[in-house]
Amino acid sequence: MHKWLTCIFLFLSSSVLAQYKITGRILDSADKKPIPGATVFLASASVGTSTSADGNFSLDNVRGGQYELVVSMVGYNSYHKIILVNSNIDLQAIVIAEKINTLKEVSIRPDPDWERNYETFRGEFLGHSEFAKECKIVNPETLNIHYDKVHFVLTANSFDFVVIDNKALGYRI
Repeated sequence: MHKWLTCIFLFLSSSVLAQYKITGRILDSADKKPIPGATVFLASASVGTSTSADGNFSLDNVRGGQYELVVSMVGYNSYHKIILVNSNIDLQAIVIAEKINTLKEVSIRPDPDWERNYETFRGEFLGHSEFAKECKIVNPETLNIHYDKVHFVLTANSFDFVVIDNKALGYRI
């Protein structure tokens, strides 16, 4: 009797510890060409790999059970599939589609009040003295000037250094 129980126990424990292999190939839905470098993994498991140059992958040493297979690649929609692993599985071809991002239209127009706002900024930044009149901002195109008409606030910033020539004192900063 003990021999039979031991055999049954060994058989059950070996089937629980059995490890399987999942293989497949990842293809682009548009042209059916292989996608190299795609990530393939089982969610909630420490099994994963990336596809080879010909799009093939192999997940080795997978224990039996139910898993979510995930395929991801930058620029493509992710692929998800629930699979039951109780033997080696060949998934053949998995086709994933390119992710399409549509951006909203952006309209860029020049600020019609920029010159007036620039003169106000220049006067406040450099002053109104005789020496200030000898100063020149060499690269005003680097300035982003905004006047808030509601709060009456003029703000300015620059994406680069602002270069100022001071001819009265003979220096450039």
